[in-house]
Amino acid sequence: MPEYPKARKDKVAVVIFEGGAAGSPVEEMLASVRHAFLLDNLEKFISSPLIAPVYLVTDCPALARDGEALGAIPVRSERTAAGFSYGRELQRVIRNYRLKHVFSLGGGGAPLLSPVEIDAICSRLLSGEKIILSNNSQSADMTAFTPASLLLAIPPPATDNTLGLELQQGTGINRELLPLSLGTVFDLDTPSDLLVLAVTGFGGKRAREKLASLKLDHSALTAARQVLAGEYEEVLLLGRVGAPVIARINSTLKVRLRVFSEERGMKALGRVDRGEVVSLMG
Repeated sequence: MPEYPKARKDKVAVVIFEGGAAGSPVEEMLASVRHAFLLDNLEKFISSPLIAPVYLVTDCPALARDGEALGAIPVRSERTAAGFSYGRELQRVIRNYRLKHVFSLGGGGAPLLSPVEIDAICSRLLSGEKIILSNNSQSADMTAFTPASLLLAIPPPATDNTLGLELQQGTGINRELLPLSLGTVFDLDTPSDLLVLAVTGFGGKRAREKLASLKLDHSALTAARQVLAGEYEEVLLLGRVGAPVIARINSTLKVRLRVFSEERGMKALGRVDRGEVVSLMG
């Protein structure tokens, strides 16, 4: 059996997952930007006095090397005949490194999380309570919890999105939602997210340079921004639109808003697997 260094009990261990093979040029482009944001995020986590260490679970050797150069501990992700299991892999990291306080997220999760928000999450974990924190009540992009042994007491969740919900249901411990902000809500997992980031200029040095090198055509999004900045223009939102987005628009923009909102939490609540998802727009 290999010897694994113990994590510190007075610090929060961050566990970041990023991997999988890109199946198209668009997916390759998205992965390259995710990796740039991940490395920028690594620097934020590693610079926090409340965090030690940061584990990077990945099947990408180049990303593992880049992360290790910044101070992360690379962990090779494992697959069985049944495929990759997020929950099983996180349980493995917790057991091997004997973690106590865990902050887990995907490589594209919370790319705009600020150092202040990171420290606030860690301070809450180190408060001495049993606690579960997540950024979404149904389908979370990041989940933090203590003690780490909570996860060892339940079956491994299939995905990171269901971690917070399954921890709460499996342990009976109340889950707290993180305050809504750009940092806690925005995640990077679709091509349209790239356009939003390219237009706004948000992100660290690596991310901004990578986005600039892609020379994306964001003229349509720029035109939409001009409409949103107008005086009571007609704006229609279609898709998986959450209530916080609607509230934010209503409180900050002068628009006449109409919303057709699709389901949310479809995977986390098992509706996809049961064939219960229905689209309003086809």
